[in-house]
Amino acid sequence: MVRADNRYSRLVVWLKIILPIVGLVLLSLLFLVARPATDVQSTIPYAKVEIDEIVADQRISAPTYSGVTAEGDAIEFNAKLAAPSPNKPDSITSEGISARIDLKGGTTISLTAPQASVDGPTQTARLSGGVEVNTSAGVVVRTDAVTTSLETATLVTDGSVEATSSLGQITAGQMTLIQQNRGVHVLVFQNGVRVIYQP
Repeated sequence: MVRADNRYSRLVVWLKIILPIVGLVLLSLLFLVARPATDVQSTIPYAKVEIDEIVADQRISAPTYSGVTAEGDAIEFNAKLAAPSPNKPDSITSEGISARIDLKGGTTISLTAPQASVDGPTQTARLSGGVEVNTSAGVVVRTDAVTTSLETATLVTDGSVEATSSLGQITAGQMTLIQQNRGVHVLVFQNGVRVIYQP
């Protein structure tokens, strides 16, 4: 019994020495074998030239503007790129425009354009470069440029329009979205309106 107790005691003593050493070795290997730190500069998906251009031009990628008019109409503008206007510091020029106007009456109007400029003092946005206007009523309008009010959710085209609807084709010298009594909006074609009815 004495020999067995001595063996057990010796084993415990040796384990008290060996196990901490093994733990330290494993912990050291964990840090030594760990993956080396990656190069931070190689992981950033921007070239130095692009960063310098963004800083110099003060551009914003994928900006969004949204708001609600006093009558309760919701307006949202999205762009691929925006920057302050060089001539007007309180105005913004943008590219790749998609806009949405949710009128309180239930009608939705979507606009797309290659470019736009937003004037801060007048709270208007001018979409240009070939604008397409789609309404939830099924009317599709194409024109060169449209100016929309961010305060009243109204819009007016700069010139002639071509439109298609369930009734047929419409051409006119101008189109406006006006606000009537109690916040009701009406789409109005004017200045030499021509309708080709397609039953």
